[in-house]
Amino acid sequence: MLESFNGVRTALSDEMQFSLGSEEDQPASSREVVKQGGDRRRVQRWTRLAPILGVLVLAAYFVGFKPVFDVSEVRCPAGYIKQGIGLQDYSYWCIPPGGAAELDRRTLPMGSQRRQIGLYFANLDVRVFDFDGVSGNYLWFARNVPAPR
Repeated sequence: MLESFNGVRTALSDEMQFSLGSEEDQPASSREVVKQGGDRRRVQRWTRLAPILGVLVLAAYFVGFKPVFDVSEVRCPAGYIKQGIGLQDYSYWCIPPGGAAELDRRTLPMGSQRRQIGLYFANLDVRVFDFDGVSGNYLWFARNVPAPR
């Protein structure tokens, strides 16, 4: 026979089936108590978890929790070639196909790209981490670092 015990179905031998009785033999009130016990545990779990989550939300608000996700790119026009500007990895000149020997660099279009992920506590001026995927800078915990705007 297959019996159900707290929602789990188990196979019982005939003698155990006889000694335990079937679910229909139990009074309705005992089956309801088992169901209420499961519901009570679920409610107790949420009543313990709710104040903890509330404290975390309030703490995040007071420290100025600010996640930063900046993924952007300004590309060169079709056919142009990227040429880096100095030591900066994230900005570049867009050189036309014929070259730019006679052109003034200030008139050339510029491109840029950023891939930055970070976490700051803005009210405390604390950087938890900041990853710059373009230049490869991985910065960790530091104080007196304002959050990017």
